[in-house]
Amino acid sequence: MPCYPTSVGFSSLATVMADNLQVAVDAGADVRYNTKGVKLITDDSGSVAGIYAQAAGSEKYIKINAKSVVLATGDYLANEEMMKFYAPQCVENGIQILSLDMDADGNYTNVGDGHKMGVWAGAAVEQWHAPMIHHMGGGAGADGRGVIGNNGFLWLNLHGKRFMNEDIAGQQLENQVELQPQRKAYQFFDASWPEQLQYFPAAHGVACIYREEALPEYTASGLRINVRTSADIDTAVEEGRCLKADTIEELLGMIEGMDVETAKASIERYNELAKAGEDTDFGKSSQRLFALENGPFYAAECGCALTLGNLGGLESDEECHVYSTDREIIKGLYVCGAPQGGRFNVQYPISLKGLSSSMCVTYGKIAGENAAAGK
Repeated sequence: MPCYPTSVGFSSLATVMADNLQVAVDAGADVRYNTKGVKLITDDSGSVAGIYAQAAGSEKYIKINAKSVVLATGDYLANEEMMKFYAPQCVENGIQILSLDMDADGNYTNVGDGHKMGVWAGAAVEQWHAPMIHHMGGGAGADGRGVIGNNGFLWLNLHGKRFMNEDIAGQQLENQVELQPQRKAYQFFDASWPEQLQYFPAAHGVACIYREEALPEYTASGLRINVRTSADIDTAVEEGRCLKADTIEELLGMIEGMDVETAKASIERYNELAKAGEDTDFGKSSQRLFALENGPFYAAECGCALTLGNLGGLESDEECHVYSTDREIIKGLYVCGAPQGGRFNVQYPISLKGLSSSMCVTYGKIAGENAAAGK
């Protein structure tokens, strides 16, 4: 499964966003950080003619008459009721959320306000939504990097069984881990990992570059994800994010709930496949079949990852028009960003970097131009 390289990206997306916002302010935009949209205003024909808004801490409403309104209100990740309806598997699997969308009072703002306003005005919500869950490997630290990335080393569940071709992308890893006992698995590697990293692709979450020395502090996050040093692994062991032992049996004995005998048999089988150079069990690429035989040995726990967003929204077209439940364009209403439907279905793809952000920027421009022109 192809996965994008992490070599290109903004060193600071915040700077890019701030610069773009400044262009709008210089052109006369009125930015109100503590005022949220509450309900769209519609005329007798059903066209959107403005919006009611409310400033934080105020009991009064502001009526804004406008020939066009653009909804760009983010997703609804922090709205548990909406998540239960549109992505029940995330709630049922106990997957925690990672969101930085807060208002001045520390409350989440990505709660589906735009989706609701659109529906109240007659808009249709697309049927299939896509959770964004990128498994970065076991024992992720504060920087989000897994101990040794989401690399396709040997993974075993608590029954001691190998259950997949491990050489897949992070979203697919997540899907597999969710199906295991206790929604948990362990990723195993040995002391040969420094020379083995070069055989992994420069993909999202993958450690593929070994360095003796630490990276400079200014290193872009994309490159940092791909690099590991011996100090990184040692720190993970010290912090308890990774287990380390001189023998396989000792390592397996450190894992609570692990079926040690079955796991030993699975590792012996995996070593046989590696030495034969062909994974006849799951079909993993032979270049990433590494026998576990050189101590010390390591294991990182891989549970469920965090949901970064749930992407699904109002049915719309490439011009950012919003459709009603009768499949008619709602005049005066446009949508872009996370509440825009038609971008992703079922699962967020990672074949290209920055898909969601780039589409937000692109369709934000289209929505703004069409709303201003009344197209």
